[in-house]
Amino acid sequence: MSIEKDKIREEYKKIRDEIPLGTQVLKSVAIWKYFFDLPEYENAKTVMIYSDIKSEVKTNVFAERLFSDGKRVVYPYTDKKEIVPYEVDSSARLMARAFGILEPNLRFVGDGYVKEIPKNEIDLVVVPGVVFDMFGDRLGYGGGYYDRFLKDFEGVKAGVSYSECVCYSLPDEETDVKMDMLITEAGCERFEQAE
Repeated sequence: MSIEKDKIREEYKKIRDEIPLGTQVLKSVAIWKYFFDLPEYENAKTVMIYSDIKSEVKTNVFAERLFSDGKRVVYPYTDKKEIVPYEVDSSARLMARAFGILEPNLRFVGDGYVKEIPKNEIDLVVVPGVVFDMFGDRLGYGGGYYDRFLKDFEGVKAGVSYSECVCYSLPDEETDVKMDMLITEAGCERFEQAE
């Protein structure tokens, strides 16, 4: 199964990397417009977002809207093989870590500007992925970080993707966690059977 997943992952990484940067930005603008219109976003007090790298759906500019909307903003911090959620009071509290990904700078924990929070306080998680399918499944980079983090998460799981990186069906395993919704530049698809 993992050999098949690796092949699909590489194929869609290539597809995503070939989308011109200007097009990635325009598609990201449309994705975030749909996201900010979600009732789940309006009702959420605490939102977890990721920091984009390379050809991923852009987040870094749009994260500022979360702060201005008065949301508690959470970023993932990777510790060994786990995601630890940290609330930050500003995107200035992030620093580049593995692979150049911006994550909470734990130097600010003592000052209270960055603080670890329980997962059950998060209402909505924006989930990155290399490719998603029409049934709520996703393939990430293969580390399993998000699957482990979301396994017992009770809030809303919102995948974000360019439409080029959505296929009909992906191979799934017991450890894979389905999304509640997938947002592309074409709109928002909801999945009733998401776990």
